[in-house]
Amino acid sequence: MNNLRTSKWGLVDAGAGLAASGGTMLGFMLWSRKKAWRELSTPKSIWIVGLASAAWLLQIPAYDLLFMTELARGYYPPWSDSVVIPMSQVQDILLWLFVPYLAIWLVFVVGSRLPAKVFSNASGRPLVNAFWTGVTALLFVPVALILIGAILDGPTMIVPLLWVVLWLLLCARSAALTRHKPARLAPA
Repeated sequence: MNNLRTSKWGLVDAGAGLAASGGTMLGFMLWSRKKAWRELSTPKSIWIVGLASAAWLLQIPAYDLLFMTELARGYYPPWSDSVVIPMSQVQDILLWLFVPYLAIWLVFVVGSRLPAKVFSNASGRPLVNAFWTGVTALLFVPVALILIGAILDGPTMIVPLLWVVLWLLLCARSAALTRHKPARLAPA
């Protein structure tokens, strides 16, 4: 069967991934209301954790859809076991890793003073800026690589979720840096 397959489904997946990516960018541009990059601000910390949690848990139906799509395309031989087995394995893995994933986000946002400017720095604290930027980059690069793979090869439904996670990582960096900035003085 593999010798008879064409690149049709690969092109369909890449096209759907690019369309989902473009739709996400359009939604972000409409949401940001044509603000300059320097003017963008983070959501409150509860929203960062909530959106990150939703993005993680919504992978379950996205992977279920991927397995069902691959089954409908004939990727699995008719004598193979049920497609429910890999679906339940992915679900179990995602649910088991949810608490460590949530802990990573909490490291960034607990004790932060939000909302804050997304692309801000802690002035006069170059090591703190470098540390939180480096930690964010360690998380940003794998998510970006997974995003490229999802755009090119599926699962398409994860593409918007990964774009949201990349945005939230920038917000989390800014949130972590607010702990190192001087407290805002209340007007007298």
